[in-house]
Amino acid sequence: MTNTELNKTDLKYCTTFRVNRMLGISILYNESKMKEYLNQFFHFEQVDEVLNDTWIINCMNERYHQHLPVGITYEMELKEECQELIIENNTAVRPKETKGIIIINKKLKQVHIYNPDFRMLYIETYRVVRQILARELLKTSLMIHGSAVEVNGETFSFIGSKGRGKSTFITGLLHKEINSKYICNDRYFIQDDSTIIQWPECPAITYNTIALFPELIDRIEHYSSSPKAFNPSEIFIDHPTLPDQYQISLDSNKHKKAFFTNKEFSLLLNRAIKPVSRLDHTIFLSPGKYEECEIITLNQSMTKQHLIENLDKLSSFPDWLKLEGNVMQGERNFNHAPGYLFKRTFDFESDLNYFKQYFSL
Repeated sequence: MTNTELNKTDLKYCTTFRVNRMLGISILYNESKMKEYLNQFFHFEQVDEVLNDTWIINCMNERYHQHLPVGITYEMELKEECQELIIENNTAVRPKETKGIIIINKKLKQVHIYNPDFRMLYIETYRVVRQILARELLKTSLMIHGSAVEVNGETFSFIGSKGRGKSTFITGLLHKEINSKYICNDRYFIQDDSTIIQWPECPAITYNTIALFPELIDRIEHYSSSPKAFNPSEIFIDHPTLPDQYQISLDSNKHKKAFFTNKEFSLLLNRAIKPVSRLDHTIFLSPGKYEECEIITLNQSMTKQHLIENLDKLSSFPDWLKLEGNVMQGERNFNHAPGYLFKRTFDFESDLNYFKQYFSL
């Protein structure tokens, strides 16, 4: 089946995510709820048609009837096992946990997913879309460990290793600045022209961060008891072994976290999502604590070096769909936004006020 051979009935519940001018993913299914679930994670421009040169994912809520022999075992994300075998010109993948069949024709850019369990079908569809996103974007982009937010029309990314306050800063800016939009938390792709693209994931916010904003605690408790208004991560999926229903909980242990889908996180903060943006400022968060705040402008060489130090590990994204070979990072010449080193006092209000004053927000 080629793009031009699609039957009108196949398009009844079709959604195409247009990520950029080079990448689109069309998803065909016969359950409208699939669209609702996928929209918890994928927020790119949508059109209800199949465009030329897009990946096509056909979701079949049924069993694959052809008998398949035992294939070669290897690992997916988070060390989950799957089996691979070749069917004519297609690659077939059989995940151990979800027990479905995924058939890939990379030449035609088509994927067929078979699973009689709708929840498992959704999990596999979600992960196939993420896999295609990662492999296609890594051809032209770098994956960065960082968070990003737009404030008053300017886009800021916050970069630093675990515990340096990336999530705290974007949560604070989103909560306090009415003219702000949520882009991403924890990682994003950056392209040669400084465009950043959201990675679909579940933002995880520590208790310490939530405790800075008592209003958010009240909202979480209200939404958790009013599922129709919020529906707290009932469809939270990042790995099949997660429970069917994930409850948001608050715990005074600073290492505990509340998890949200991107959509839930934006609803919690009452802010819109902007999955693609042109990056204006790159903020590298210093590890140390200082008596006074200071923001230091970095030259291009130092900015690039800091950026390379914060490339995300490609081992998180094994090519289990067998789309391409390994994609190298860190060897591209790209234009990047101005970089700054932010020395903080770790008093959140003081740091945030200094930051806003420095950038005239």
